Amino acid sequence: MFQRISIAASARDVFVASIFCIASALCASGVAQPFAPDLSFGGTGQVTLAMNAGASTDRHGLAVAPDGKMLIAGICYLPSYAICIVRLLANGNIDLAFAINGKLSIPSNKYGGLAGVVLQRDEKILVTARCTYADTNIIAVCFHRFHANGTIDTSFGSNGLTEVTVPNRSPYMSGRVTLSGDGKAVISGICSGVGDDQRFCAIRLLDSGTPDPNFGNNGVSVIAFPPNVYYQERATHVRQSDGEIVISGQCGLQPSLAHVPCLSRLTEAGLIDESFGTLGHTVMSPAAVQTATLFTEAQDLLLRPDGSFLLLNNYGNIFGKISFFAFTRNGLLDISFGTAGRQIHDVAGNSYSFRFEPQLDGRVVVFGRCADANFNSFACLSRFNADGTIDATFPITSTITSALGYDTRMLMLQADGKIVIAGACNPGGSAESVYEFCAARFSGGPLDSNRCTGDIDGDGVINGNDSLLLARVSLGLTGNAVTQGLSFAPHATRKSWIELRNYLFNHCAMAVSP
Repeated sequence: MFQRISIAASARDVFVASIFCIASALCASGVAQPFAPDLSFGGTGQVTLAMNAGASTDRHGLAVAPDGKMLIAGICYLPSYAICIVRLLANGNIDLAFAINGKLSIPSNKYGGLAGVVLQRDEKILVTARCTYADTNIIAVCFHRFHANGTIDTSFGSNGLTEVTVPNRSPYMSGRVTLSGDGKAVISGICSGVGDDQRFCAIRLLDSGTPDPNFGNNGVSVIAFPPNVYYQERATHVRQSDGEIVISGQCGLQPSLAHVPCLSRLTEAGLIDESFGTLGHTVMSPAAVQTATLFTEAQDLLLRPDGSFLLLNNYGNIFGKISFFAFTRNGLLDISFGTAGRQIHDVAGNSYSFRFEPQLDGRVVVFGRCADANFNSFACLSRFNADGTIDATFPITSTITSALGYDTRMLMLQADGKIVIAGACNPGGSAESVYEFCAARFSGGPLDSNRCTGDIDGDGVINGNDSLLLARVSLGLTGNAVTQGLSFAPHATRKSWIELRNYLFNHCAMAVSP
């Protein structure tokens, strides 16, 4: 169930955290109760930033660096539209060394919505937004890249800017941005034609900022669904270890007009992978979704260590439920998950889920917006086990902290496991024009650190076994081929392929072949 964000903690959860702390020798590191506000962040666990966010409160980006610094991006008014970015230190203070006093703005009348912000491995900052040209009404996707200090990276595109149009379509790229090891960037979203002709689409850029000529049609791939699918919306994507791209979202069906979750997969070349689902697509039936009379809306997609997927879905006429659907690596509904491939949960209040992220132990954090009986909105978090069942250890409280969360829609987990949410809020509860950027940070629970080390097998030492394991996985070996011929210490915590794969994927962010 959802937790209303507060500082209160039950005696039971404090006791459980204390026992874990003693057993794992983590007490000295200050392990906190799961989901307790991190008081080292802004003094209260949350910060509000005067950015004049205005009415565009639903388009935000969040990027968290390994050192705990974070970038919050969105559309603000100066007084005209602009992309605004602020960088915070790990303690929640504005990083005055970034750009101009910690804030970066890209003024322009053409920006209608932020698509995302992502940190590259070299700490450069890639920002994407929807652009509209008033003289022609042509809509494009604009990519900006900056150095880590907030100055323009002139080596990218044309003086730090690349603009991509889609022939005969208007792109609305609201999905996530992902980066490959060679610096290529992929963004997903919707490309609209005439009427209801909305299609999933993806754009891939080279590290230089030019559209990748080896992807789709000069860097753009527009997905054609079967004839009974008349439109798609709310697209997002994940990248599999082989470079293929799985895009998920919402499909409208004919003649029933039902809205159902759907997925497609693109090859490395940006073409439909017909080995996925049915000829490249998975379109759920209304019966499988149970949507004959209820509204359903796909929100987010999660790649799991074995290459399978979890899809987060809002479900119910008043958004009173959330559901998970599980799919195999090749896009088939995983009927071993929950009940016939789905888990559906009632949640408190008029809830609406936005994002979910995996914790290191396989549990999943879901972030959304809830409302009380008086329709006051607040940010809310929930946690589920890897099989989609509710995590019974989740602390239950009922105190609403503030207006934080009305349009906080971004969720990320720091490298140390702490949970960060960000977006726009209305601290004074007054006119929409005074919405500001805001962020909050919470303890991730006893497993606060990913502890990615060279000790691959978890026996407490780094030796030849670890080097050989890492080399084999890096070469693409899987299963018994990874562990063949190796002897493990009796106390090693990771001896099987599944244990090793999950560690490298969850703790070290390594793209591992399933």
